[in-house]
Amino acid sequence: MSAAGTIPQKFGQLDWLSLLVDCTGPSRTQAVPDITPAVPAGVNRTAKTAGTCVNGLAPAISLQEGDPKHIYKTYFWLRSGLCLLAFVFPVLLLGIGIWKGIPLQGSMSDYYFAFAPPTSELRVFPGRVVFVGILFVLGFCLMLYRGFSRTENWALNIAGLSALLVALFPTQTPDYCSNCGSDRYSFVHGTAAVVLFVCVAFVAWACTEETLVQLPDRTRRNFRMAYDALAIAMIVAPIAVIAMTYIFGIYDKKTFFVEWIGIVTFSAYWALKACELSMSDVERKALMGQLPVFREVATEKLSLRKRASSLLD
Repeated sequence: MSAAGTIPQKFGQLDWLSLLVDCTGPSRTQAVPDITPAVPAGVNRTAKTAGTCVNGLAPAISLQEGDPKHIYKTYFWLRSGLCLLAFVFPVLLLGIGIWKGIPLQGSMSDYYFAFAPPTSELRVFPGRVVFVGILFVLGFCLMLYRGFSRTENWALNIAGLSALLVALFPTQTPDYCSNCGSDRYSFVHGTAAVVLFVCVAFVAWACTEETLVQLPDRTRRNFRMAYDALAIAMIVAPIAVIAMTYIFGIYDKKTFFVEWIGIVTFSAYWALKACELSMSDVERKALMGQLPVFREVATEKLSLRKRASSLLD
């Protein structure tokens, strides 16, 4: 059993008409008439369209019907960018390594110190700028992205901060490059990487109900199963990958392929999220103050998923 409410209208109706103000009168000051259309019952209007000319210039008032579309399209392309950037991350590292004659490394993090040949005195690290640069972009995007609940928002913030820590604190230096840096804080690198994937897996498993309720039952169940599969894959797939590397005799490269499969599932999550929110039109509804909020009745027993999704709410 659930109860439905309405998110408060923050900007009033967003389908206002642009106003053309005549500022050619003797006083060069003319009030703008309030032609705001009627607002549905239950929606609070917090802004007005009335204004005055200043120094012969009309006030900048143009909240048109297309403005909400611009806002939620921005979020759509942000999610799509996260998906694409994560997907090409390991491919770029591998491609740069092949281009520069660097053999396949034991992990993606090892490309931070990789150069060829290992005996060269001229140490150029071609993969370092890609490794650090992409992690910084992913990290800041995750922190700037606004979740649909406080719990989701904090989980994404922690994931983004973890991505930055992975970039700022490199892994242990290889044996052939012992004087390339200090290993004092290399433990931060591995810890932050684990936290990053755990947070994203948590978001995929627990923080989707706020938007899935906008979809028809059958579609919602399909998306729910897909999110669950991704969350499980982020935990289980690394074990399967380790087994496969042992079978194919490349066990020393296991970490690289574990990270690769983790990045792929991360990319798949954002692709799925972009698809879901595009189908449900949830962001446009939120901007128009039409997004219902569903809350569990206090007397009902909350599921583990629901308890996890509302940890900080």
